[in-house]
Amino acid sequence: MRLKPRTYQLYVWQEVFRVSLVSLFIFLGFYLVIDFFERLGDFLKFGKPFYLFGRYIFWKNLVNLYEVFPFVVGLSGVLTLFIWAKTNELMGFLSLGVAKGVLLRETGKALLGIGILGGVFLNLVLPYATFNALYTWEYKIAGKKKQQVVFGDQIFFTGDDCYLIAKPLEPKGEYLGEITVVVYDKDKRVLSLLWAASGYYSQGRWVLKEVVQQRREKGFSPEFLPQASYRFSFEPDTLTTVKKPVYFLSIPELIERARFLAKINSPYQEVVAELFLKGFYLFVPFLLAVFSVFAFLKFFVPNDWKKGAFLGIGLFFLNLVYFLFFQTLLRKGFMLGIPALVVWGLAGLFWYFWQAYLVFLKKSGKN
Repeated sequence: MRLKPRTYQLYVWQEVFRVSLVSLFIFLGFYLVIDFFERLGDFLKFGKPFYLFGRYIFWKNLVNLYEVFPFVVGLSGVLTLFIWAKTNELMGFLSLGVAKGVLLRETGKALLGIGILGGVFLNLVLPYATFNALYTWEYKIAGKKKQQVVFGDQIFFTGDDCYLIAKPLEPKGEYLGEITVVVYDKDKRVLSLLWAASGYYSQGRWVLKEVVQQRREKGFSPEFLPQASYRFSFEPDTLTTVKKPVYFLSIPELIERARFLAKINSPYQEVVAELFLKGFYLFVPFLLAVFSVFAFLKFFVPNDWKKGAFLGIGLFFLNLVYFLFFQTLLRKGFMLGIPALVVWGLAGLFWYFWQAYLVFLKKSGKN
């Protein structure tokens, strides 16, 4: 039979969630003010309706939320104890017989729950929010550039000497499927027609697979080619107004990107690193805070609670520096960041569950 959470457990979870929510609101408020005044001057130059600026700020704030979420939630775990210590609630817990180990366990559960649920949601929302923020600013506000279209389900491109219809198979515009190209001269006379099952961009040329080619000089009779290479006037950058960095790609887009790079024998460490970080993102709030919460509780005494508080906050920022250092190394292509973060993550999780097990033994009277 599954036991229901006790009142103190619900209270701990509720308080960690409440402090996290308030902290996120404060941090996002700062970002909102910065983005608003940083972009307002540029926006006014374009003379567009103000609702477009509001739409941009809304989507940009969701991107900001993704960036600060794990750090703010992790810090909130320590701030919750700080508030309890200052209001004597922490002393009240201990007076009622709630052990420090129990508070550590329940705070850790709350951080794990918020981190995983919030992380999954933000990983799903980020690509959509990023696209809409960039699309609103670059396309709706700044204006569409000549001969460029927004990356969607299908590309339609009209250039000075060709017309293209294709389906994007990869988020950078370098890998296309179901390709149709019409090449014409300055008088708009058709010179050749091309159909291809797929094609990718490499070293300034488009390599097309399963090609059907018709050329004017041959009376437009079809030629069937397993593979052919062409130099067209359009390049991947020409095909997208909204260019998304690897950091903002969704997991399916990252997988497609990795497959494409493997197909053309290009390095794809950056994509592998980003895939790893997307999954690791769910546990960052917990890993940043768990040792700090332990230190806070371990050295907490009613008459001198500030010692535990400063030690806990200090450990939080040390953990933050560790994470940011190896995250930066990963994004620069140094794959040693993956084992360093995996060891850090496994150590934090193992240590936390060991502490929880010790609490269970003590409650069971087995020690």
